[in-house]
Amino acid sequence: MRTIKGIELVISAMGRWKPSDLVRIVDFQYVYDTINTAWNVNMEAEFQRRDTTASWPSAPGKVFVISMCFMKVRRLHVDIRNSKFGDQNGDFQVVGFDVTDMSDSGMEDLNFYIEDYEDDMIEFYCKDIVIESVREGSFCTHNTILTSPFAPNEFS
Repeated sequence: MRTIKGIELVISAMGRWKPSDLVRIVDFQYVYDTINTAWNVNMEAEFQRRDTTASWPSAPGKVFVISMCFMKVRRLHVDIRNSKFGDQNGDFQVVGFDVTDMSDSGMEDLNFYIEDYEDDMIEFYCKDIVIESVREGSFCTHNTILTSPFAPNEFS
């Protein structure tokens, strides 16, 4: 089983790590790491614990902004055509975010599978995940930034 580096930062702040607590992505960058000669995804997202007794997400509930890096990404697919992108504040809401440990599958350099299992907006594999920071915040009020060196449909 592969460990997510920095996961203790999330557990310390939120009391647990559950990918499905992701409310929306506020920054998504597909960047080339020239030192390690690999493609990475840098992502900043708002997380809030899902509570079965209240509506989710909930404005009065605590929101945590988590910055993470997915390293040595392969098979990146991003499709926001049917997302809630551009609604209200221009956020990129992901309803079914999940991270699956597949380090025992025998696939070289592919230890994690990341997906949106509800709307298929995001899907990719990566070697490592690093949690870079966790801070308490509030829901985003600015537009999502999706950046890539490719034209919009070239990296799916």
